[in-house]
Amino acid sequence: MEIFFDDLNGLVTGLTSLGEKPAEVKFSGRLNRQAPVSISGAVNPLGESLFADIEIKGEGLGLTSASPYSGKYIGHLISKGKVSFDLTYHIEDNQLKAHNLIFIDQFDFGSSVESSDAMNLPVKMAVSLLRNRQGEISLDLPVSGDLSDPEFSLGGIIIKVFINLITKAVTSPFALIGSLAGGGDDLNLVNFTEGRAELDKSAEEHLEKLAGVLYDRPGLKVEIVGRAGAGSDRQALQEAHFMKLLQAQKFKDVSAKVRPLAVTDVVVEKDEFGEYLWQAYKAAPIEKEKILFLVKKIKPAEQERLLREFVKVDDDELLGLARQRAQVVMAFLTAKGPLKAKRLFLVTPQLLPAEAGAAGDKDRQVEIKIK
Repeated sequence: MEIFFDDLNGLVTGLTSLGEKPAEVKFSGRLNRQAPVSISGAVNPLGESLFADIEIKGEGLGLTSASPYSGKYIGHLISKGKVSFDLTYHIEDNQLKAHNLIFIDQFDFGSSVESSDAMNLPVKMAVSLLRNRQGEISLDLPVSGDLSDPEFSLGGIIIKVFINLITKAVTSPFALIGSLAGGGDDLNLVNFTEGRAELDKSAEEHLEKLAGVLYDRPGLKVEIVGRAGAGSDRQALQEAHFMKLLQAQKFKDVSAKVRPLAVTDVVVEKDEFGEYLWQAYKAAPIEKEKILFLVKKIKPAEQERLLREFVKVDDDELLGLARQRAQVVMAFLTAKGPLKAKRLFLVTPQLLPAEAGAAGDKDRQVEIKIK
């Protein structure tokens, strides 16, 4: 991309051959006869080592003039877009620290072109991730380096930062979005309690942030993958099913006036456990020894063991839990996002082995993936 200054005027004050202190610089002009640009700060090129503290601002530089270069090195022409920038460069003791704040407005690629020099980069995916609903892209690209290093190249570093940014769009798209939106690397992961498919307050807050990011990027479609763990979730469901047998017995004893709406809302107190364990054992369709048509009383520990063996949790139930978790996430995103359902796709749920739960919440998550 050819860039040239015109109408450039400015002032340098305090520059001496002694190099005792930095000189102040202030310039203004236009880039390519269209974009106003300003350069201000302090420099000392005559000291023992170069010192510079410079800010360069530009506004509304058209990008279509870079189309031949994007076609050659990226494989796509640029159909439209403007860039504004605020660049700060600090050089001291041969160390460079720079921030490149870049704002790109209404950028879009045009047709693809054949080029043997084109790098195989997922640029269109990156643009979809970075561009918000208003067609804007905001970037903060920090750059640092040692100027005394013979292999140092500012242009090379900037290109490397750019390539890493584009590559991250494919390898870790939500980490890229999260770094821009303040959501963190795990923005696309929603954790659940063992054996449950309800969203707690933390999960809802997490999804609200995710929904905001997705809403602001209407070009993205996502897949929702529900997961369940063969270890932690199975154990939790078995415990819940066992307790439900006892809760059902107490539910029958509670007056209709004070009875909760659901059996699972019944609380079996510690001093009631033995009583309702016995009633649940008698009611369960398992083989029991009888005396004169009455169920023979056995030790509570044996009652509990037999009941726990009775409540089995198979893989189909666990996959159902994973599917339900994904549905809950989708319902939240469409109802409170608000995201259009046509952008969200439920995919086959996953049942993770017991050892997967040893790493934390991985076996009881819903993962959102860029489609």
